Amino acid sequence: MLLERIKIFSLVRRIRKSDMPNRSKGDEGSVWDFLAGLTIGFIGSTILSFFMKSECPICKNKIERGVTICPSCKSELNWK
Repeated sequence: MLLERIKIFSLVRRIRKSDMPNRSKGDEGSVWDFLAGLTIGFIGSTILSFFMKSECPICKNKIERGVTICPSCKSELNWK
């Protein structure tokens, strides 16, 4: 989840830097740009984590993909 946040934050920073030639020297961004990047990254990672969830075939609780043991019913899961 942290990796997705970092990727999204990096993408936002690259997009913001793409319009840098239009800015004057010395104006390389602000705290607001930084906070906007963090906010967009957090929202994006939250959306991604929502779609990365699956459900246990035994108890039907939501679990993350790739987990080998269900945290609620302790059944062993095999992902294909």
